Amino acid sequence: MQCRACRASNPPEGVTCWACGVRLQQSPKTHRPRSLRPEAMRHYSAAPAAVIQHRPWIDGLVLLCTLSFGLLVGYFIIEVLPAGGSPQTLLASVMRLPPPFNRLTAATAVPPVQPLGNTQEARGVVTQVVGPQRASIEGGREAGAGLEFLTVTVIIDNQGRQPIAYDLADWTVLDSGGQVREAERFQGSGWLATGRLDPGRSARGRLAFAVAQGDAVQQVRFNATSLRAVFRWDGATPGATPDAAPGVAQG
Repeated sequence: MQCRACRASNPPEGVTCWACGVRLQQSPKTHRPRSLRPEAMRHYSAAPAAVIQHRPWIDGLVLLCTLSFGLLVGYFIIEVLPAGGSPQTLLASVMRLPPPFNRLTAATAVPPVQPLGNTQEARGVVTQVVGPQRASIEGGREAGAGLEFLTVTVIIDNQGRQPIAYDLADWTVLDSGGQVREAERFQGSGWLATGRLDPGRSARGRLAFAVAQGDAVQQVRFNATSLRAVFRWDGATPGATPDAAPGVAQG
């Protein structure tokens, strides 16, 4: 056998070259065939895996459930917790109150027009407008040329179970020409402004509207947003005096 490195002759059974010491041949590697188990291959498939498609309606369903849960939590905080009391009382309050979705979609109530001095009620809150008066100057302010102030006394009595909010912007008058006039904002005691009434409390104050001199005001309106009601009083009807207002407790 000839050495591939130095070309020296070596015996056929030689392992290394006698001249340079290079290994003449390598022992062949033995490769063991891997054992195959056909029964294990039954659980695998060469078919491509199916891709799960995204379904938008699932996202919509999750969003709807989340919103519904948020509405229920808000309904519990706003409507149930203020009632207080024991768990039995809270459960009874839940049973008495309308469903939250009905409350959200409930239409605004518009009772018939009442004469000034009559009370109107919604959700246990009694409201009354009395004592209309007219003057060219109110609260140290002049009404302006051709105008005068129509002032009334307003009483809001919360006889319900939930606190309510009221705002000066909720009050308007409708003059004889169909124009809506907002309440004027006056500073000082005795004037109605913005506030909150807890159950069992009442608020009393004066409101002034700048109207044309001698104009026969058609209506005094209270758009009670928190009560989902619009109360209307006939502005041409003589009103009762504040001291004679019936059925209203002072807070």
